[in-house]
Amino acid sequence: MSAAIRLHGVSFSYDGHRVLEDVSLEVPAGEFLGLIGPNGGGKSTLIRIILGLLRPDSGTVELLGLPPEEGRRRVGYVPQFAGFDREFPVSVEETVLMGRLPARTFGGYTRADREAVARLLEELALEAYRTRPLRTLSGGELQRVLIARALACDPELLILDEPTANVDLRGEQDIFGLLARLNQRMTILVVSHDIGFITGYVTRVACLNRTLLCHGTGELDRAAIDHLYGGHVHRIRHLHEEG
Repeated sequence: MSAAIRLHGVSFSYDGHRVLEDVSLEVPAGEFLGLIGPNGGGKSTLIRIILGLLRPDSGTVELLGLPPEEGRRRVGYVPQFAGFDREFPVSVEETVLMGRLPARTFGGYTRADREAVARLLEELALEAYRTRPLRTLSGGELQRVLIARALACDPELLILDEPTANVDLRGEQDIFGLLARLNQRMTILVVSHDIGFITGYVTRVACLNRTLLCHGTGELDRAAIDHLYGGHVHRIRHLHEEG
């Protein structure tokens, strides 16, 4: 099976401070990978390197078999919730249409663009919100809109940075249930702080604190978590019913 993401020996420093040290990772096509680690452990930096927004000091990066600057055209990205301006005067439909812009070389949106967005709004149960301003949405509703925007480019890989931050437990369950369904047709990499929650959905967990180790979900025990975070961390197991 081909790799959606391939990193080998990646290191990176900010102003002489080493943030990533000899990170190697291969994410097979079709995997659902969770990325966890403490604040300042390098998670956001690693995502930027994968997307080609930063260049590593050393090591190699491939994204969908291409250099990151080329491969990212086939990637959907959902940024952190806190980084999105909810007061921006735009509707749900207009926001999702923005996800079609990478495919546009000139001119406005086409009929095919609008039909693709209509299908996404239906799939993500957002049809009733089509004309609503973003400021009127709940946290969970806004996250579904941002996921729909990321899906509008028909990506092969979906990367999400803390998609359930500021979302209640029911919203978190809905979002990860959606991601599990999307994983049937694309590779997913999700950054999360909710260790116990994501282990019920992902196939592997990548633990990053400058260096990186991968675990199967059944191998992620208390000792591994305490070592990653440098101290005792409560691990809560969420149980999910099959729907």
